[in-house]
Amino acid sequence: MRATLMALSAGVQLAYAAMETRFRRRVTNDRIFLELWPAAQETFFVRYCLLWCTASDTPNPITAKEMCMLPLYNMREFGDRYKCRANTTYSAGAFCDV
Repeated sequence: MRATLMALSAGVQLAYAAMETRFRRRVTNDRIFLELWPAAQETFFVRYCLLWCTASDTPNPITAKEMCMLPLYNMREFGDRYKCRANTTYSAGAFCDV
């Protein structure tokens, strides 16, 4: 389970970095970038979580919600975007403005 979460965390970080690089190349005007970037971030985080929505009957020790949220909770970018408080217990939305 730990290896799975580490792989998910590394994967979402890599995908986020690639998305940011591509977005910066496409939107060269800084003012427009700053205006559009929050929506791009939100779209990225939502689409990442949608990857884990499934109707699978296969038992899994990690729930779809955990597969979605645990890697995101460990991203500085997610914390910055949703104003997550550092050093808090990560319980259902009590620490972020999601």
